[in-house]
Amino acid sequence: MTYETEDLILPMLNLKEPVTIRITENDKYLRLYVGPRDWQFSKETGGCVGAGTGLGCR
Repeated sequence: MTYETEDLILPMLNLKEPVTIRITENDKYLRLYVGPRDWQFSKETGGCVGAGTGLGCR
C-alpha cells in the first residue's frame, strides 16, 4: 500500500541537517516522523488520519 498526503507546514519548518526520519507501525497505524513533524496513516484505508508538529512546548 502507498501512503500519501500533502503537507503545507513541513516546508515552513527550520529543520536541522541531517534531519531524523522515523517510521513506526502497529496493527492499525503507520506513523511517519520527519524532525518535529508527524503523520499517522490508517493501515486499513491508507488515508492520513492525523498530523502534528512537536514544537517542544510543555
